[in-house]
Amino acid sequence: MISSLMRAPLSVCLAFVFGLPVFAQDGADAPAADAAPEAKAEETAAGRAVRNIALAQQLVEYGVTEKSPAALLAAAEILHDNPTSGKPAPGVSVEGGEPPKEDGRNDAAGVLAAAEEMAKSEGMTDLDGAILRLKKKLAEKPRGGYPHPHSFEGHIHGGQTVTYRHVHFHGHNHAEVHPEHYHGGRIDLDLIVLNRWGHQVAADTSPSSRASVHWDGDGDYTILVKFYGDHADYHLTTN
Repeated sequence: MISSLMRAPLSVCLAFVFGLPVFAQDGADAPAADAAPEAKAEETAAGRAVRNIALAQQLVEYGVTEKSPAALLAAAEILHDNPTSGKPAPGVSVEGGEPPKEDGRNDAAGVLAAAEEMAKSEGMTDLDGAILRLKKKLAEKPRGGYPHPHSFEGHIHGGQTVTYRHVHFHGHNHAEVHPEHYHGGRIDLDLIVLNRWGHQVAADTSPSSRASVHWDGDGDYTILVKFYGDHADYHLTTN
């Protein structure tokens, strides 16, 4: 885990801090071009958790790049407080891609271990108390009894698209994807969401190793993960 964190920027998550490109809505029938906009749907607890996970991944990237164990500690606590279900949503079919090639993922324990190692190497003894407190917290069960976000893991090659069909959403929805282990130089992950008519309702196709989207709507959607690079394991999280 520690080598994975130090090997590459693992954080690929919501661009809420930078501003996200696409928002759209999906009604009960195919929307007319001049349809009045609907009121913004209420965000679910699982949706907030996806946003929090994205923030944590961004803190991981900052912590690794800037050698900030404090940022990694904050990320580890957020990841612990916002666990995923550990399994994909029921009824979802997957086309393309392969199982992950490497074990483990960027979880709270791994980020905490990276923070502790970095603090020791930098002689930051003032963080000893925070590290000990977080170790004790991670030994406990995560808080909250709400439905946790669903997660999908896989391996993808350059130029490949992995398609997730019949992913059910309700309300104010979020999806984010980030690489966990990748090979080669610069990579680009894209994330596209289609409604049941095949119309694009949200997309993040910016040239970045992280991709995330959010939109309002109920029903089943199709999620496309596209990859440009050599090959990588990736992690997709949705509410």
